[in-house]
Amino acid sequence: MSKSTKAIAWQVYANQLSQVDRGRAMWLPELPKPEVTIGDVGWIDQESGEFRRLFNVTKPPDDELNKRFKPPDNYQILEYNSILEADTPNYIQTGHICSKSVKSFNLAPHAGGGAAVATAEVAFKYTCSKNQGAVLYLNEPADRRAVYKNDVWVRYIKANYASWMASLESTGLKDVELVVVRGWIKASVWAVAAWCDKSTEHEVTLSGNGGIAQAGFTFATSDETTSSVMPRAGPQDRLATVQPSDSKTSLKFPRDQCIFMSYFKVVNRIVWLTIRAKAGYHTLPPGDGAGDGGDTVLIETEGLEADETRDPLDDVVDYIFLTNEEAKYAVVSDADLYELCNGSEIPLNFPAYLRSQAPRCDLIDDEVAYLSIFDAIYKSHENRGQALQPMAMQGIQGPLGTPQGPPDQGGAPGEASSRSVDEMRSGTITLPRESHTPIKWPHAVLLDPTAEGGAPCPAALSKNGAYVGIGFEDCCVRVWNVETEELEHNLRGHDDTVLCTTFSPDSKTLVSGSADCTLLMWDMESGRIKRRLEGHDGDVWSAAFSPDGKILATGSVDTMIRFWSVSTGETFAIGEGHSAVVQNLLFIPDGTLVVSCADMVCRVWDPRNGTGLSVMMGHTGVIWSLSCSHNGSKIATGSEDHTARIWSTDTGDELVTIRDHTGPVWSVQFSPDDRKVISGSYDAAITIHDTFTGDLYFTLRADDCVVHSVAWSLIGNFIVGGYADGSLKLWDAIKGTKIAELRGHTDKVKSVMFSPDEDSVITSSDDGTVRVWSTVDVMKVC
Repeated sequence: MSKSTKAIAWQVYANQLSQVDRGRAMWLPELPKPEVTIGDVGWIDQESGEFRRLFNVTKPPDDELNKRFKPPDNYQILEYNSILEADTPNYIQTGHICSKSVKSFNLAPHAGGGAAVATAEVAFKYTCSKNQGAVLYLNEPADRRAVYKNDVWVRYIKANYASWMASLESTGLKDVELVVVRGWIKASVWAVAAWCDKSTEHEVTLSGNGGIAQAGFTFATSDETTSSVMPRAGPQDRLATVQPSDSKTSLKFPRDQCIFMSYFKVVNRIVWLTIRAKAGYHTLPPGDGAGDGGDTVLIETEGLEADETRDPLDDVVDYIFLTNEEAKYAVVSDADLYELCNGSEIPLNFPAYLRSQAPRCDLIDDEVAYLSIFDAIYKSHENRGQALQPMAMQGIQGPLGTPQGPPDQGGAPGEASSRSVDEMRSGTITLPRESHTPIKWPHAVLLDPTAEGGAPCPAALSKNGAYVGIGFEDCCVRVWNVETEELEHNLRGHDDTVLCTTFSPDSKTLVSGSADCTLLMWDMESGRIKRRLEGHDGDVWSAAFSPDGKILATGSVDTMIRFWSVSTGETFAIGEGHSAVVQNLLFIPDGTLVVSCADMVCRVWDPRNGTGLSVMMGHTGVIWSLSCSHNGSKIATGSEDHTARIWSTDTGDELVTIRDHTGPVWSVQFSPDDRKVISGSYDAAITIHDTFTGDLYFTLRADDCVVHSVAWSLIGNFIVGGYADGSLKLWDAIKGTKIAELRGHTDKVKSVMFSPDEDSVITSSDDGTVRVWSTVDVMKVC
């Protein structure tokens, strides 16, 4: 028996085009005004589909976005780390997005179909063969910005939801589902259409106004289809300005039209029970005055089930409340759909799929329930699969040799590890708010179980962040793809332990230095040797490329600095003056100087001819670490004498002496703005000092474990320390507070590095492994 029901066009459109990787499709992209912004709190009008903003929680109370509805009296701005926000330019390309029920046909300009088609350079016809369908057309790409689902936002929502609802009631609103915008996809000009009819093959034609590829376009429908299909395009003021003679380059409209929106939704159990009892929503007032709200489009249909326009997030809400009887509120997000469906399409019977997956929920104060972020992170790592070779499922050998650099303070070298790869990948995270209880934590482990012996040298990261290379005692250099976790190359060519590795600025070449007194230049595409560099009379401990990639500087046990032409492989200059092994060297950023350290002395060289320019003297112990400021004007050193020092690159003069440590300083690094320097020491502390005055900002100390390596993220948000017990600790560089402790390594952490975008920390250890830890994942749960 057929029945008649009214379907709202915006709901049909949203249901048909909303995807797990995009968010909710918005029927009215032009609203609200000002445009949709991350942090907006509001609701989706059930009559028009318009998003109606109350206020924005990332802005101060007097901001333009907070003028119409005043934030609550106890209002606090939502603060979160910028690493949780991701920008993706051109996320959606030019063209159309159609639901499964819609087919598109490209019409030639002369193919007829009415005046609108005949005058267009390009036109499309769309047909819908089922009850519902939708299409979105873009004449240029759309950008995306989104905040990952994270604990900071959920806890903020929980803490402020009651005051938001109180604000709503003062305006006469009640029983609405508040949403908090966490992301958007925006275009400049758009066209949309929604079908809703039992009949088949209803069609609509989209044509350009002087050419779709330019800017404007219009929809045309036949009389017999207008009752079942609703097309619209906009924004109208932009379409009205387009003339047939306009060129694409002359039309530079901003991408401010929200075609997809990602958000958190908060649902009160009482409201949920009311809706489930078929009481429906209370009538909501008209728009917030930002626009006309568009016309509500009701389409009379036959045989359309009411739940065909249901938001799948409502199924998640059902699941949360049904499995957590004590929860008063549920917080859900479109990110939940992506995680539940592994980035694929939402199953037809989503409630059944949801029950079969049985995701775990977390509770805040036994009141607010949401799908576990921890479980989602773990699931995402499981979905990546085991990228290691099948033999990696066996146990691996621990380190066998003597590490380069400071004396061992970690586990006993030479002991074989009995842990499986699965066990190694399952590290732990300890968060301050979780009462310091270790929680299972996934990460990537880069290893080759065929390696004989350990990796005595620190890992090297390619400039593009794609590859990590490290030398081993079995004379091999191993290079892993950081993204896929695959062993990209196992480079064989040395006759003794590989002591150093470095990548060229273009990431196409890797150079390795060995105890066999040679250096090898490797082609990263083929894995073959490009050149063998011979000339040193001792183990090669250090190597660095000039910023333009034309010169290679190397240091050796023979105390010499050699300068090589990368193009010919010939030594063109030799720097003499050191009296001990040259442990570290570097080019300053502009490539005009090379700085090296050996024993207690640093020297500055002209890389064009190997001339010594200045000497930095003052340390009374071995210099273990060397760092250059990003502007090249200063050098920082860390020494066995318990001090870190800052020097003038030009003159070699000592500018600042840091004496706050009580043990050898193993590692130093400048902040991105060069105003601060960090130093990690045997005394278990990381200090942050002013590079001009030497004033102490923070002492970062978590326990009594020796700090072997430190790094400052390139954007400046984070500091990471690698410790003798195999742990690494992530610190807030601005506040000087510990964010998390991560464990997985079984021996001292020799080197720590941030990826260029701060998204990952790459660590190497005397346990013979390189590990990749997602800082984004860490911040999701902190």
